[in-house]
Amino acid sequence: MQKKFATLLVLVMLVAVAPAMAEQTESVYEGEWHNFPFFGFSLYMPETWFAYDDGNFTYLYCNADETQWMVIDVFGNNEYTIDTLYEALSTDDNMVGVAEMTIGDVPFIGYDMLLNDAFGLLTLSSDETLMYVFEFSPYNDDKLISTAAQIMSSIQTDVPELGPVTITRDGEYIRSDPTDTGEEIKAVRRGETYEV
Repeated sequence: MQKKFATLLVLVMLVAVAPAMAEQTESVYEGEWHNFPFFGFSLYMPETWFAYDDGNFTYLYCNADETQWMVIDVFGNNEYTIDTLYEALSTDDNMVGVAEMTIGDVPFIGYDMLLNDAFGLLTLSSDETLMYVFEFSPYNDDKLISTAAQIMSSIQTDVPELGPVTITRDGEYIRSDPTDTGEEIKAVRRGETYEV
C-alpha cells in the first residue's frame, strides 16, 4: 500500500474514535457546514476554505492561499456496490494504493492518482443510487491528508429529501438524472423554485 494511504488510515482511525464533529472543537479545525441538498450530503469544511468557481468543476474548493484543493464529483449509480467499486478501482492502472476503509460509519474507497498529483476517496449514498467522489491535491501535502480525513469524518450521506429547490445561478438545467451528463429537460433561471 502506498505511504499516503497508510498515513490516511492512521488518521482515519484517530478521527473515528474521537467524539462527534460538533464536539471536537479543540481537536479539529474551526469550520462550517456545506450542504449539497440536491445530492443528499453535507460536509463540515474548514472556515478558511471556499468554493472556487473555475467554470470546469461543479464543486471545487480550496484553502485561503489556494495551495490545497478538493474537487467533488457526483455520479448516478445503478450498478456498483462498495465491494464491486473496490474491485474495479483495483484493476485500474491509473489508481494505486486502492484501499477500503470506514470513516465514522461510512464505507469509503481510497486511492492515489500520482499522475494527477492527487489522492481520492469515494463512497455511495445510503441507497447506493449516487456515487460521491472527493479528490484532494497536492498529493504530497501531509496537512491536507489530515484535513481530508477530518472533512470525510463529517460526511452525512442521507438520500436527498423531496421538497422545493431554488436555483442559485443561471445556465442550469433540469436533467433526467442527478448528474451533469443527464438529458437536459428544461433550462432554469436564478431565483426560480421547483418542487423536486
